[in-house]
Amino acid sequence: MSVNLNRVGGLEPPETTELDVLTAVTVFTSSDTYGRTVETIVVANIGAAPCEVTLEWVGASTAKIFWHKDIPAEDTVIISEIPILAQGTGKVRSIRATAEIVDVIWITCISSAQTKQSPVAS
Repeated sequence: MSVNLNRVGGLEPPETTELDVLTAVTVFTSSDTYGRTVETIVVANIGAAPCEVTLEWVGASTAKIFWHKDIPAEDTVIISEIPILAQGTGKVRSIRATAEIVDVIWITCISSAQTKQSPVAS
């Protein structure tokens, strides 16, 4: 048995953020007008030492860690196991990242945007 999932919309330009502080940095923000799905997150360590990175989704009143890992020196990790649906009024409104070393971690979020469809006339 197989399942095909059709998504309405298309890929958006990648959003890349350097983690240049030791506090949480917003690396992705949802839209209030349409749904966005984070398809892949790329975490790159350009430093000479391993670096611990934490990702969390942020809702209206809560934040929840969904990924935490040491990134080896001069390495890249691709997170694509679970797409994350983000909506401005939904459970996931943004994604934040934190690194234990500044200026060595770059986060790239690759997302798709859903377009609104007109109701089908019957």
